[in-house]
Amino acid sequence: MVEVECPSCNQEVDLGFIQLGERESETYECPYCDQEFDWTDQDEFKRINSSQTSRANRKSNAFLNSLEPGHSEGNFEFPLLVGNFKAKWNLSLDDILLLPFFLPFVILGVVIGSLFEEFKRIKYKREFAENVLNPEYLRGTGLVVFPDLSAELIVKKRVPEYVFEKDDITKIVLHEEEYHYKARKKSDYELHVYLHGFHALTIYGFDEGDSKNIVSKLMSLYDIDFQYTSHYNALDTSGGGGGG
Repeated sequence: MVEVECPSCNQEVDLGFIQLGERESETYECPYCDQEFDWTDQDEFKRINSSQTSRANRKSNAFLNSLEPGHSEGNFEFPLLVGNFKAKWNLSLDDILLLPFFLPFVILGVVIGSLFEEFKRIKYKREFAENVLNPEYLRGTGLVVFPDLSAELIVKKRVPEYVFEKDDITKIVLHEEEYHYKARKKSDYELHVYLHGFHALTIYGFDEGDSKNIVSKLMSLYDIDFQYTSHYNALDTSGGGGGG
């Protein structure tokens, strides 16, 4: 259901369900003032983007308000772990029960994915040698922060170690991928670390509880901006899905 404001009387008008891409524009009649107005795909895209921005801002503020009172640098013992040494598997009971049925496809996907990742790794390694920081390559499960507030990314063997200085980090973005199926909800999280204004590192493999701990520590240690983003995935048995 899509509700928009009538341009003539400013009342909320229910436009029903809108399928983007099926038509460029459609004319509606306001039930309050009887005036007609057009609603285009472009109008709908603007409404969706505005709605997502407002939702992200609300969740960002709610997330920051849910954090424990900030610590000062002197309250921490160094070297300080931010995140995890190993990634956590975010598997529900349903995932575990269904795993035997999908195991052959999982194995095939791992084999194909490994070959594809190897090609990408060669490209990323060449970029890194040229001082290009690619957040798809520089992925780790956490940070080790040292007394001078420099920090090292915790990575797997085939990913290069990377250390940044205190003044390098400018912003962190907590991204949540939400998966909804009927009454069940599951979320995966990533933290995007910005160095000098661009997304350079990615931290993965943590849950909601970890996310609050990670953000709380980094916001206490560094003078940085924080942003929350999310992507909504509605899953159904017919194979359809949605994002927002």
